[in-house]
Amino acid sequence: MMVKAMDVTVGNPARKLVLLKLADNANDEGECWPSYGNIAKHCEISRRSAIAHVKSLCDAGLVSKCLRVGEKGNKSNKFFLHFGGEKSAPLETDNTYSRGENSAPSGVKKTALGGEKSAPRTSQLDPVNKRSIVELENSTPDNHVSDDVKSVVEHLNNQTGSRFQPKGQTAKLINARLNDGFSNHELIQVINHKVREWGSDARMCQYLRPTTLFNVNKFPGYLSQAKNIQSGVVVESARDWVPDDDDTSWINSLHDSP
Repeated sequence: MMVKAMDVTVGNPARKLVLLKLADNANDEGECWPSYGNIAKHCEISRRSAIAHVKSLCDAGLVSKCLRVGEKGNKSNKFFLHFGGEKSAPLETDNTYSRGENSAPSGVKKTALGGEKSAPRTSQLDPVNKRSIVELENSTPDNHVSDDVKSVVEHLNNQTGSRFQPKGQTAKLINARLNDGFSNHELIQVINHKVREWGSDARMCQYLRPTTLFNVNKFPGYLSQAKNIQSGVVVESARDWVPDDDDTSWINSLHDSP
């Protein structure tokens, strides 16, 4: 999703950040659930501007949204990304920025990202294949997917109602944990544990996804929690900790020199 989002011109740098934020949170089907406050925090804009930019992306055909209602009656937005059917978006001049965005001091010229073909997007390349590493990660052939990967993805989809596919980044993460010595049963154990902990929480349920559950730094801790609870050991919940909210490294790549 991030690769596709980077190639889309939306005519406004803050709006491009909002689109990249949605793409970063989206699953393989282009679905995500970040709040407007979360979008505003990561894009360093006001909540009002975040709402306005999402509306503009919807008007351009890049995004659609619907209302989600949880079991306890709590409501949140669900966003869907649509690449390929978007309308053309004219570039905005220095005087047409949305109000409320103070990302650059007065007198500093603001430049629309993705609008100048003379400054190509930078991307980390694989030294052998000369292809984007992100592209390589998402090009796992279906016929190379193991039964273990398929069973883990199928279980995650059944438990969360999602439609993740056993390929690309999802397959890469699962294979990495299996290669670390964890079993298929332990991956499923973590899924069951986190579904019980986060499944009814409108804020946390968006993290029931492979990039969070099978993260190399987080998975061992999740598994330890699951095993402790199964054995009757009381552990302190990390419910107030948002797994990926502090990971804004994708924004830094926008400032790399071409």
